[in-house]
Amino acid sequence: MERSGSIVARMSSDPSVWSDADAASRDLQYYVDDLIAHGVRRVHTLAWRDLDDPDAGGSEVHADEFMTRWAAAGLDVLHRTSAAAGRPATAR
Repeated sequence: MERSGSIVARMSSDPSVWSDADAASRDLQYYVDDLIAHGVRRVHTLAWRDLDDPDAGGSEVHADEFMTRWAAAGLDVLHRTSAAAGRPATAR
């Protein structure tokens, strides 16, 4: 299982060596796989700011982290925010 970012790249089959990060990654993948099995492939999120906003803070960091993990686990994530002065209207 190859993943980028902070998601664990390989997990041991021996439960005695699993870290909390391994367990969290497995839990997330279980729930994402269940969503996909039930036909949910895209998640839409709405927030006041995104991580690129000059006034971004902790909630934007948190939102970016969980959306990155959702995308790495296989969901399409669409994040809508308000406009920030001097920033492009869309980003990838």
